[in-house]
Amino acid sequence: MTATEFFVLEWEPPFLLRRVDYVDEIFVNGRWKPTKDIIDWMFGENNSVSEIDESEARKLAPAAFT
Repeated sequence: MTATEFFVLEWEPPFLLRRVDYVDEIFVNGRWKPTKDIIDWMFGENNSVSEIDESEARKLAPAAFT
């Protein structure tokens, strides 16, 4: 089973991030693309990232779930 965690990159506009197992991605222009924002946040180098739950993620970027 794959574990998925969701995050938000609090820019204007905000971006949805996800970690699927150990792969980090950002949802941009209708596509998931690799990112290092989550790992940077984990090491204290990016304070623009916050962890969110799946329901918040679905509200933020519904197209990411289609």
